[in-house]
Amino acid sequence: MRTRIITMMSVLAGALLVTAGIASAAPQDEQIVANVPFDFVVGTTSMPSGKYVVKTETDNPEVVLVESVDGQHAAFAITIPVSSRRADEPTLTFEKRDNRYFLSRLMRYDGEGLEIASTHPRSANDIAPTPTVP
Repeated sequence: MRTRIITMMSVLAGALLVTAGIASAAPQDEQIVANVPFDFVVGTTSMPSGKYVVKTETDNPEVVLVESVDGQHAAFAITIPVSSRRADEPTLTFEKRDNRYFLSRLMRYDGEGLEIASTHPRSANDIAPTPTVP
């Protein structure tokens, strides 16, 4: 599966879009695979640039797991369902704040979107270091 990356800065929202591929078409098994070319934050957890899989990992479809393909970095995020027009490709949307990128939304082919629940850290000290799985 070829992952294609598109970056686009929005003047109003300051959002960065990363186009991703779908690993499976079944809604309960749907995962987004994306190559993120910059360090970013999920909730309050720092993640290094690299290839990631984003998927629903629990019985609660509003909780997603963002995990590096090598399994070394992972973070859970609580999401809020949002609707949008049908996407040509699944996307991850990042907002740039204080020179850091924060994962803010993921959008699937079917227009089903998930917005990351607001967990805005008050300061850089509130962002956890990148977790490493032994």
